[in-house]
Amino acid sequence: MMADFELYTLKQRDAFIEIRAFMNISELSDAPGDKINNILKYNMQLVI
Repeated sequence: MMADFELYTLKQRDAFIEIRAFMNISELSDAPGDKINNILKYNMQLVI
């Protein structure tokens, strides 16, 4: 549902500027593997 909303808002824009930083390898170091897989599956993919 969130991805649908983000896709809709991206399509309404004239321009999109994204600033990325390197991933923090320690940020999720204590998270269980299945939770990390869910994060990667649903949040770390291209919208368009």
